[in-house]
Amino acid sequence: MNEMQEGLKEYRRKLKAGEIKALDPIEKSFANSNSLRLAINAKCFECSGLSKIEITKCGIVACALHRFRPYQKKDKPLWWDCKYCGENEKPKCHKCVREDGLNVTDELEK
Repeated sequence: MNEMQEGLKEYRRKLKAGEIKALDPIEKSFANSNSLRLAINAKCFECSGLSKIEITKCGIVACALHRFRPYQKKDKPLWWDCKYCGENEKPKCHKCVREDGLNVTDELEK
């Protein structure tokens, strides 16, 4: 067992014994107010009704934080849900936009 695994095992033991308290994303954000990542995590946690599972299911693609929300799968597709045609794998309409913000009209012709 390496040092990191031993540290995690010790952390879990202390957590279970009540020696330390696990912080939710909002508490973590207040503890480190300079972290943009923790602020995004906290906002998404708050918006989703204090549920990490609901963050993964978030369908509010018009939200400015949607692309940056925590607890996403690492292998997310390049295309995300188009608010016009509803496609999330390949573009179907001329209004589909890639995650990097570029219009994909040219891609439709391929």
